Amino acid sequence: MNDADAAGLDYAKLMKQKQEDSAANNEERKKQGFGPVTLVGWAEPPSYDPKAHKMYWAKDLIFGSSPDHTINYNIRILGRRGVLVLNAIASKSQLPAIKSEADNVLAAVDFNEGHRAARTRLRPTASRD
Repeated sequence: MNDADAAGLDYAKLMKQKQEDSAANNEERKKQGFGPVTLVGWAEPPSYDPKAHKMYWAKDLIFGSSPDHTINYNIRILGRRGVLVLNAIASKSQLPAIKSEADNVLAAVDFNEGHRAARTRLRPTASRD
């Protein structure tokens, strides 16, 4: 997909698919003796800034039978030759603090001139053969 497509993605449908995948993966986790990881939903729905070529989102997760929620906050900064991936893992109660600092992180990190995205194509993560 290209930059213009990011705004048109159905993130609710994407989350439903991710939840189904997570449930299927839990069967394998159980066979290997690990507890389940439940994908509750978006703690912060995906957002894309086409001018800066930066995208972020956060998933709300529960590990095993813990009553505590964990967030996996993802930031992607697109460049001409790659993607810079930043992740923050924290308790859900820390989400407001992470959100308040996300703009500062997004503003502070960029590719050097000549390596910044220009008409960059977003590519969904897929396994390679």
